[in-house]
Amino acid sequence: MNPGPQLHRSLTFWVGLTIILFTSWAWRDSCQNFSMLHWKQINASSFARGFMIARYTGVTQPRPETQRLPATSYFAELKQEILPAPFLVQYRKAPLPRGVLESWTLKEFQQAGTSISGPGSWCIFLPYWLILPPLTLAWTLLLFLRSRRRRRANLLQIP
Repeated sequence: MNPGPQLHRSLTFWVGLTIILFTSWAWRDSCQNFSMLHWKQINASSFARGFMIARYTGVTQPRPETQRLPATSYFAELKQEILPAPFLVQYRKAPLPRGVLESWTLKEFQQAGTSISGPGSWCIFLPYWLILPPLTLAWTLLLFLRSRRRRRANLLQIP
């Protein structure tokens, strides 16, 4: 007699739950802190309710460097959005936006950073609200496929 699907014994369940919880924690943490890993020309950051990967050609860090600051000390001057839009900015030889820093959006701020850094620089920003639904959908699909596979295996068993 089969006691049921025993979801609590599934590796798919626990790995998916861990990934979903970590992503949710990272989203909440990015509202309060700025976390960054910089190595060679690549910069990975979590801040402003999103995750950013950038390549700055003008800056080279020979060994990995991490940094963690309160968000208020780093991006307090920028306009904050509750659900920021994703963006990709590349090096563009153009004048920097005029005006006070308080009027800049995060995209304008990153565009200024890539323009200062030099040709070949780019930056991609993905907000966590855009990352979490596909993760949840993929996890749900894997759990559904697991339940179908287990149901078929139970039907094929000879009593």
